[in-house]
Amino acid sequence: MEPANLIQSLLRQETLSAHKSTSFKPGQIVQGKLIKLFPNQTAEVLIGTQKVIAQLEAPLSANDRYWFQVQPGEGKVHLKVLLPGLDSGGRSPATLEGILNSLSLPATKENIEIVRFFLKEQLPITKEVLNSAALWIKDSKSFDDGLETLKQMVVKELPFVKGVFTALTSIQKNESLHSILHKLADELENTQPTQASQQLKSILTQLVSNLKEKTAAAGLELVGKEWLHAKSDSSPAFKILQAVGIFPAPATEQEVIETGLVDFSKKPILAGQSRFLQRTIALLSDLYRNLEANHSQAVHEVVAQLEKLAAGEKKPLDTSPQSVRLQNLVSEHLSQGQQTMKNHAGLIRNILDTFIQTAEQRDAVKAADILAVFSEVNKIQTGREQLSALLNTDINEQPLSFSIQEKNLIEKITTTIGHKLPNWEEGDNIVRQLKDLIRTIGFGHEYELTEWLKNPNQLSREKIESLKPLLLQFLNEQSPTAAKEAAEQVLNRITGLQVLAQEAGPLQQFVVQVPISFWDRTTDLTMQWSGRNNEDGTIDPNFCRVLFYLQLEHLDETIVDMQVQNRVLNISIINSTSGLKELAQPFIQPLKTKLQELDYQLSSIQFEQPAKTDGSLFSKKVGPVYDPQQYKGVDVRI
Repeated sequence: MEPANLIQSLLRQETLSAHKSTSFKPGQIVQGKLIKLFPNQTAEVLIGTQKVIAQLEAPLSANDRYWFQVQPGEGKVHLKVLLPGLDSGGRSPATLEGILNSLSLPATKENIEIVRFFLKEQLPITKEVLNSAALWIKDSKSFDDGLETLKQMVVKELPFVKGVFTALTSIQKNESLHSILHKLADELENTQPTQASQQLKSILTQLVSNLKEKTAAAGLELVGKEWLHAKSDSSPAFKILQAVGIFPAPATEQEVIETGLVDFSKKPILAGQSRFLQRTIALLSDLYRNLEANHSQAVHEVVAQLEKLAAGEKKPLDTSPQSVRLQNLVSEHLSQGQQTMKNHAGLIRNILDTFIQTAEQRDAVKAADILAVFSEVNKIQTGREQLSALLNTDINEQPLSFSIQEKNLIEKITTTIGHKLPNWEEGDNIVRQLKDLIRTIGFGHEYELTEWLKNPNQLSREKIESLKPLLLQFLNEQSPTAAKEAAEQVLNRITGLQVLAQEAGPLQQFVVQVPISFWDRTTDLTMQWSGRNNEDGTIDPNFCRVLFYLQLEHLDETIVDMQVQNRVLNISIINSTSGLKELAQPFIQPLKTKLQELDYQLSSIQFEQPAKTDGSLFSKKVGPVYDPQQYKGVDVRI
């Protein structure tokens, strides 16, 4: 699939405001044809497809074309003649240069081509528009795409600012959303960790990982937490971590933790490792060393530093639950017999269990980050892959060496992950996943922020945290150029899709693009929704049109066109795969039944082969759901 073809097709579709009367502003240059002359130097002038009664500043001849400049004035449109009109081909260099000269602009090759394009497309021209257009288009990789973007900005009456131009240009580039998200995630690996970059990295991992990777990451996190929270040093979680190679099989927990703490200062700092975790492990290394040496005073001094680190700046030490638990853990450990106390691994693990809750809240540190401290760097990745395979194996086919407790833990983790990961075979799950993806990317960020500002007590700030505001925050930090450029590319893609949203009277249209993950791959789903609002502002579920654009592994390019008229559905599936209609037959009756439960009626499902055009069915043009001609007063929502 060529993402640029799809987005360009959506961008060039007829705007809801296409039939809105043109507004004329002083300084604009337009081409018009005099239809009729009236007394007092007034005339009927055809400008584009619109007829206006205009006040002329000089006598002219009927049926001739002229270039006019709109003048200030009340009532009728006031027009000043600049030059005779172009011929039918619109190729008079002298006229183009004359227009530029009248605006006191240089007749450069770029300016001439921009003016020619604007005149050909019958777009109004002003000096400010041409100045901005020349500057923006110079930085555009494609001159033609830049011109088309300028046209859409004028036609859709979007704010004529560089940010909108950059956003619309970005969504036409031939890169999928999931690929530019992946690129940003890779760049963040080489940046100094900050709170914004860590949160950004966490969201990006969630968005770009396929189900196999998500299963592995979620499984490692759950096993890691089970190990940290265990009450004994030979827990099922520890055995599983050994089985997948994250911890060495012959080693005891005491040896694993001791080696990790001793070697920590010798290891290079891992990419993305937070300062909070680094400080925690450094203090635990000191604690372990002093416990081994039986330096009681030094132990209490290190514990005091750990308490301060755990409490942070939010609470006094004596009221912090982390501080209280730390004191209890250390006191209980020191009160044990000398022989029992020699095994300090359990204490270190229990302290880490306390700290992971603090770390999760403050720096998004995960159990997997802690596991990396006690494992070799290359073992985490291979161990994650082996764990994913283990979790995807039937419980009866698990290794014979596993105990009942270990098998039960694997089954528990598998069930937990199954409830969290998307299941594209369950309708309710799909709806929830799509809503979560749209919110996570931040397509509604501005609305949610406005609602939060209105009612800060009713909506927690955390609920409005999404990819877009984190990108804005990251771009305000000192970061490597490559990472910032990747972040800007993602931000422009999101904003560009938001710009495509329109509202005209009760009609609404919006486009969203989200990455969706399957077992071993991630692709993009682009959805275009057109519909109308009820009088109270809610969406009317009885009338709408939804188009889904997908690139599937076996079916390849696919469009699903769903039209709803008075709760009656007609669905068209456009795909080049032969025999698709026969393959789909077993699913049609269950679909009808489910729709009836929701008070919808399925009228028909049509299977269409794409027309042979440019090789991509995503160039297919789709007509509007409603005729926008009857609605005036368009508002573009960003």
